[in-house]
Amino acid sequence: MVQRNNVSMLEQDGTELGVPTELDLTKYVEQNISMNPFTSVHCGEVKTDRIYDIYDSAGGQTITASAITIALNTVRSLSDTYSFSNSSGELEFITANQCWVSYRVSADDTSNSRSVTRCFMEIDTGSGFSEVAGSRTYLYNRTTTAGENSAHAMMLIDADAGDKVRVRASRETGSNNITIADGSSLSIFPVFPNRQTTNLEVDCGDVNGDYHVYTDCGEL
Repeated sequence: MVQRNNVSMLEQDGTELGVPTELDLTKYVEQNISMNPFTSVHCGEVKTDRIYDIYDSAGGQTITASAITIALNTVRSLSDTYSFSNSSGELEFITANQCWVSYRVSADDTSNSRSVTRCFMEIDTGSGFSEVAGSRTYLYNRTTTAGENSAHAMMLIDADAGDKVRVRASRETGSNNITIADGSSLSIFPVFPNRQTTNLEVDCGDVNGDYHVYTDCGEL
């Protein structure tokens, strides 16, 4: 069993032993078992998956010529509260990561006339929101009796801690449209898992038996 993260070996009284950052834990325990049968290992950060999925359960927003932020208000899936934070449809990355981001916008015609709606994603990296290149999609709504339509896009984003993203929509031509309940969403799937501090403990109380290893991973 090889551990390549931040590793520390502790005496029973909490004194830290000098341990290299890359080592074979099994061999180390075997070499030190006679000194301390209650050896424990702290593995620092281990990689765990982080996902976020939120949607608009209410609908009813009017899409005008001035862009609006889609009110994503209902969390469908959240791995933890340490990686993402949502406020008024603006999703903040608490930890840096490279992510696949997928958004969807659904709208309906309200004036029985043909219209085109532009949808896109914006990101704020610290100096205000700007459109994410390559994120545009378009809706065409024909009449009130057959006006529902959806637009979807997926892109790769390199997000730093503190970056924010949001989904936007504006009317390009024709009359205003209205968002549809349960028809808009935002989903995030990290390409590489984030990291979360956890403990890996080795119970060596029975020096003549097998080593018992268990991991307390908290909320993964």
